[in-house]
Order: sequence, then structure tokens, then C-alpha cells
Amino acid sequence: MLKPTKRELRINHLEEVRDKEEAKKSNLQRKTKIRTLQFEWSDGREVGCNDVEVLEGLEPHPNMEGIRIENYLGEKFPPWLLMMKIPSDGDSSRVFDNLVELMLRTYLPTATAMRLLSKLTRLRIGGCPFLRENCTKGSGSEWSKISHLPDIVIQETGLRRV
Repeated sequence: MLKPTKRELRINHLEEVRDKEEAKKSNLQRKTKIRTLQFEWSDGREVGCNDVEVLEGLEPHPNMEGIRIENYLGEKFPPWLLMMKIPSDGDSSRVFDNLVELMLRTYLPTATAMRLLSKLTRLRIGGCPFLRENCTKGSGSEWSKISHLPDIVIQETGLRRV
């Protein structure tokens, strides 16, 4: 379900999207007035669904300022999010120069994904017990992978907009 509000778009119930091709029909790359996106899957689902392929199909335009992802159960992120780049015609790519905030709730699939968040200034993670423990400032085993970010919030429960 698409819910546009000014320069923000929230897409709920993504578990109902069949595949990447259906997700691409949202045509987010052409919705250039949108600056903040929220992608949300419903709670209580099992791992092993098509979240990776759906998120890959929801590739936005490169001028995004914020992306929030809730209840994502994919084992990895799509290339456009991991690299903070969108492939373009020819050899070059367009970088998400304006993306300063990424909010994740419930699950961050791999340590590699955390290392590749180097373009961000704000990271918000909620409902991720693994990350809460392993990203403890100064002592967590994963802290060094996100310590370069000036603004990090990791909460035991879900996130609220700050």
C-alpha cells in the first residue's frame, strides 16, 4: 500500500508483493520529489521469504535523504542499498549523495552490510538484540564497523522517529 505525504512515502505490507518485477512497478526511480522512504513488512513472518528480491525492485532515485526499513528478513541487502549507488547507463554510477539517515528495525543481515554503510551520518537500529549486544560502543565485536558514524542509536525495542 502506497501512502504519500509531502516528500515522504511509506510502503506497507511488502510481504504481499510477489517478486522483484512487481516491486519495480512502484517506479520509485522516477518519483524524484520523494526524499524519505519507509519500507515495511509485517511482523511475525518466517525467514526465507522474498524480501531481498522485493527490496531490490524498490530501488529509489539517488537523491534520497532517508530510508527506513522495518521487519526486513532478507539475508542480504540489494546492491543499490549496500553500495549506496544506483547503476546508470555506461560505466559510471550515481551515488546517494544526500542519504544521511538509515533506520533499520528488527534485523541487519550481515556484518558486511554494516561495513558498507560508510556514506551515512545517522544510523538507527531497533529491535535487533544481536546488534544491540555486538554494537555496544567501545566493546562490542561489531562496533568498529559502525564507529565512524557520528550519530548511532541502537534500541532494544522498535524505533520511534527522532
